[in-house]
Amino acid sequence: MKKLIVSLCIIGLMSTYAFAQPQSGIKIGTNTSFVNNTNEFDYKPQLGLGISYQHAFSFTDSWHLTLGAGYNMYSTSATSKTDNYGNIPSHQSQTAEYLSVPIAINYTFNKFYLRAGYQYGYKIDVSLFVDEGVLQSNPHDHSALIGIGYNLGFVNLELEYTSSLNQSRKGNGYSYYDGGSTNMVYSPGTRKLNVLQASVSIPLGKKRK
Repeated sequence: MKKLIVSLCIIGLMSTYAFAQPQSGIKIGTNTSFVNNTNEFDYKPQLGLGISYQHAFSFTDSWHLTLGAGYNMYSTSATSKTDNYGNIPSHQSQTAEYLSVPIAINYTFNKFYLRAGYQYGYKIDVSLFVDEGVLQSNPHDHSALIGIGYNLGFVNLELEYTSSLNQSRKGNGYSYYDGGSTNMVYSPGTRKLNVLQASVSIPLGKKRK
C-alpha cells in the first residue's frame, strides 16, 4: 500500500512538472517603463504594449530555453525642467517602439517557472499605434532579463523585468548668430530603459510533455 501511495505521488509530481513547462505561443501584455530623471526632464511611467511569439525548447523536465520575437512600445510622461531651446514642448507623452528578440533559460518547479536571459531591441522609426513625442532611447538596446511565470493550463501568466545595459547620454544645446538673430539648437541625449511587463501567453499547438 505504501509503495502504491509513493508511486502515485511520484507520478503526480512528474505530471505537475511537465504541465508547468513554458510553452510555445503568442504573448500579449502591458508594460511600465522607468526612465531616470535628467537635468532636462522629469519622467513618469505610463502604460505601454508588448506583442510577441515565444518558442520553447525542452532540455529536461526542469530546464528549458525560450526564444522570442516581437514588438514593444514603451511610454513615459516627460516634463521639461528647462526652456528646451524653444523647440520641445514643456510636457508631453514620449514613446519608443522596438522590435525585440529575447532569449532566456527557464527553470520550472510545480506550476511556476523562473526565467533569466538577454533581450536585444532594434528601435523602429515607424509609429504603429501612437503619434506622440519620441523618447530618446538607444537605437540598439541590450537588456538583461529576469521573470517568473505561472502555468494555468490554458494560458500562462508571466511577469518580466528588463534592464538596459546601455549607457545614458546627456543632451546638450548651443546658440549661434546668423547675422539677424540668435538661434538655439538642442541635441537630445539617449535614455536608459528599465521595463516591467505583465503578459498572458497563449499556447499554440500541443502541450509539451
